Amino acid sequence: MPSHSLPSLTSYRSAARSLGAKSAGAATLGLVAVAAGVPQASAQFVGVNFTGTTSGQAKVTPTFASFDTGVVATSDFSGTDFKIVSSNASIDGFWSAIRGVNGAAIAAMHNGPYEYPATFFAKNAVIGSGTHFTPYYGELNLYDGRVVTQWSNVTGYFGIKFNPGDGFHYGWIKLQTNADASQWTILSGAYNSVAGESILAGQGAVAVPEPATSAALLALGAAGLVAYRQRKKLRRAV
Repeated sequence: MPSHSLPSLTSYRSAARSLGAKSAGAATLGLVAVAAGVPQASAQFVGVNFTGTTSGQAKVTPTFASFDTGVVATSDFSGTDFKIVSSNASIDGFWSAIRGVNGAAIAAMHNGPYEYPATFFAKNAVIGSGTHFTPYYGELNLYDGRVVTQWSNVTGYFGIKFNPGDGFHYGWIKLQTNADASQWTILSGAYNSVAGESILAGQGAVAVPEPATSAALLALGAAGLVAYRQRKKLRRAV
């Protein structure tokens, strides 16, 4: 597997025992943050920035993604954790849905035979052992062309669980859709590196500097960067 800016799930498994003792050092990497008492203070949350072809369209561009590396592609590849695909059959209309791969599962409701709408999570909703997951597709719209209402023209979160070998880990993916959910864009994601521990939708997201802030820091140079970090520390201390 090629190297990436984010550590792999394998490395987090081996480091899980020491993360609690080294949480302060880990936080300086900008990859791990400790939630303030929810769901547990000891839980570690790892943000994932997805790169590649992050936008897809029903019957045109499928999406295959890896939680391990953050890579998104238009065809299946080794390490895929979930996919967003659609049927090419005319009887299925513009049907598109999310499905876990390689043992992963998507949070979804069961509304009847062959109906598993992908659960829409608002920010800070809990994703964990009490969440219903399906090994099948979590649908963004249904076989008969009906749009799953909560996925119409929104930006929200869907839940995922996966097992890298030490038990199920829970995570979320932030998704943006168009009016009929036939087009989508994967924005970001995060997971709990402690097996069996829950996560809140949006928790652990990797912060992306605003363009204006980034440009200003480049103009100011190293001195400006130090001053900017000091101001952030002061704001957090207030």
